[in-house]
Amino acid sequence: PIEHLGSFFVTANLAEGEDTATPTSAEIVDVTDDGATAVYTDGVAGRVGFVDISDPTNPQPLGAIEVGDPTSAAVAGEYLLVSNNTSEDFVNTSGELLVFDLASRGLLTTLALSGQPDAVAVAPSGAYAAIAIENERDEDLEDADGNAGLIPQAPAGTLDIVDLAGDPSEWAVRSADLTGLAETAPDDPEPEFVDINEADQAVVTMQENNHIAVVDLASGDVVSHFSAGTVDLDGIDLSEEEVGPQENGFIEFVESREGIRREPDAVKWIDDDSFATANEGDYEDADGEEGGSRGFTIFNVDGTVEYDSGTGFEYAVASVGHYPEGRSGNKGAEPEGLAVGTIDGTDYLFVASERGNIVAAYDLSGETPQLAALLPTGMGPEGLVVTEGGTLVVTAEVDGFDEDPDDQFGVRSLITLYGAGDGSSAYPQLMSASAGDMGAPIP
Repeated sequence: PIEHLGSFFVTANLAEGEDTATPTSAEIVDVTDDGATAVYTDGVAGRVGFVDISDPTNPQPLGAIEVGDPTSAAVAGEYLLVSNNTSEDFVNTSGELLVFDLASRGLLTTLALSGQPDAVAVAPSGAYAAIAIENERDEDLEDADGNAGLIPQAPAGTLDIVDLAGDPSEWAVRSADLTGLAETAPDDPEPEFVDINEADQAVVTMQENNHIAVVDLASGDVVSHFSAGTVDLDGIDLSEEEVGPQENGFIEFVESREGIRREPDAVKWIDDDSFATANEGDYEDADGEEGGSRGFTIFNVDGTVEYDSGTGFEYAVASVGHYPEGRSGNKGAEPEGLAVGTIDGTDYLFVASERGNIVAAYDLSGETPQLAALLPTGMGPEGLVVTEGGTLVVTAEVDGFDEDPDDQFGVRSLITLYGAGDGSSAYPQLMSASAGDMGAPIP
């Protein structure tokens, strides 16, 4: 079975003498090629941190470097690529790609990006890096009708591509145009996440646009693109009654919604022809309808849906007491992060519930994904990666000290590690049975 191996509190990477109450956060994570070191972004403290995970049962601090406003990080052989947001505001956007030597942690070069960066990915071939330039919208900006946060909002986003040949001082940035593709705000694509397959093709999610594009990195051409589509969900909880001491109300999977936009966040290739999306949702349209299908989808590169989890992911989360009732009205279990990797000879898809503080592991060896494990995390699991040796690394970004001084709580940002085990640390101890025609779990 897959089970918890070890945990690392991000505060362990604070500098000597630094106040332990300093807010920290582990957001996006990658690992070195040998699997011995995890590298994570800490946007709260403006740093990139390093953790020795050579023994996943006993992770050790390796310190951090000051960056600014890191949004993502990816290992490229002997180099570390960090996207840094330098935007003045939502209109005057800018960013840079910082290239560090992993061994010395020295800054080698800085590449100007097209705008405000989000995710960074490195091709398995090592030939390319791709950066999602989101140029995110101002969610408080009102239009003439008083609607806030609607797109389009200039400037448009894009996909930046870096050819990684030669010395980093010789690298240059070029862009792939993603305008004119989506039905929603075609002139304002907002790329959210990117991943690259063995064929040097990047898959890019445009969350608010509810659209997906596949880009050939050699040419920069869009080779396919399609809407992420919609789903109909029966047997979900859409009500937040605000009763009880935490005002969380009742969990009742008895309501329905039709035509929910998937609006994917994270995306990961499963093979060169298919990829999975975590359908978090992040946009409320002019009619007040919110996206986010509360599960995950496996797409073919031609846009065909090969599998959709429906209510399965949300029910799994609820069956072990992790369902976030306070999110029932919009995103439910809120899948956000993904990883694909091999543990003990089995290929898995890992799906993180951002507000449920849990990761679901799905066995990919059959015709359809099969739930294999549920793994508890810190608060707000954000980044996931699997080492070549079969260790799943999960960063949880929420720090209870990154709050108003009068509203702090003791939970700190955490990195958790999982792998093949003997069952002695199996989770959970209790799971609820199903009831009713929908097969929903008893909350």
